[in-house]
Amino acid sequence: MPDLQCRIQIKQLIATSITAIAISSLLITSPLHAADSDCTNKSGDAGINACTKVIETGLYDGKKLNDQDLSSIYDNRGTVYSKKGETDKAIADYTKTLSLAPKYVLALSNRGKMYNQKGSYDLALKDLTKALKLDPKYFSAYFHLADAYSGQKNYSKAIEAYNKALEIDPDYRNLHFTIGLTHYRNKAYKKAIVSYTKALESRPNGDDIYLNRGVAQYLLGNYGAAVTDFDEALRIAPNSKSAKKNRGIAFKKLQETQK
Repeated sequence: MPDLQCRIQIKQLIATSITAIAISSLLITSPLHAADSDCTNKSGDAGINACTKVIETGLYDGKKLNDQDLSSIYDNRGTVYSKKGETDKAIADYTKTLSLAPKYVLALSNRGKMYNQKGSYDLALKDLTKALKLDPKYFSAYFHLADAYSGQKNYSKAIEAYNKALEIDPDYRNLHFTIGLTHYRNKAYKKAIVSYTKALESRPNGDDIYLNRGVAQYLLGNYGAAVTDFDEALRIAPNSKSAKKNRGIAFKKLQETQK
């Protein structure tokens, strides 16, 4: 087991990586059949105000909207709210979207992501499972489904969902890294190392990957390999306090085993 200082450092690594995962899976908006407007191409209050005006008037570029088009407006506004961190308002808009278009896969996936952010994993799983029944090849829904299972600490199911996403998009940049983090949470450190190593194939200068792989190596008692990984992290990011602290801990353990 690592000492207290290393445990604290490991928590920092995971927190940083989760942020990266969240960033790598931002929501997307759907296209409308009408001309562009602030509702579809502006963020923040400008986008919200434009969408609200369209919703209140029922008109877009002077044309009356049908339910399908109006559902897209609600979905767009929900996405702007989500990017502002206003999760409840985003969920309300996605719910309105789905009342108008119950089979709107994008809205189901987006609302599932918002439920994940609230920790409402059962609701997220319900939405995301429905989305995947409607579109079994929808990458984002698998990604958010995996996040929901991770939130429930059902890491085996999370990895299954991530692997499904990988089948759909084998070149997705951070997916092997994310799978590695999930194996790590499941205390499957050897599998985590395999996934981190695959992640380095597409991101060879990922100091965070070396950092996380080094932690997994340390926990398996592979202190020499851990030191090597932390050295690589420092080569890429010389000012990394995490790599410096972890290297010091791993090197001390390595010396102790060589006495």
